[in-house]
Amino acid sequence: MAEGLQYVYIGNVPGHDAENTYCPRDGKILIRRIGYHILENNIVNGKCKFCGFDIPGVWGDEERQKSSKSQRRKASEYLG
Repeated sequence: MAEGLQYVYIGNVPGHDAENTYCPRDGKILIRRIGYHILENNIVNGKCKFCGFDIPGVWGDEERQKSSKSQRRKASEYLG
């Protein structure tokens, strides 16, 4: 990130702040993760849902919502 890369995150370190992906404009969490589970996805129609900043990528909102619900269920089972 110090070199100008955006949307980076670390893996295999559950609970670390760098496990999440943050919006480069407002610094809010775009994607919250624990391990390989996505707990929260704040990208709506290719934009940060908080500030409207364009987030590059290929986004399928209907599939994302289904996947997000399933991932939250799995993560809550993982966390106990």
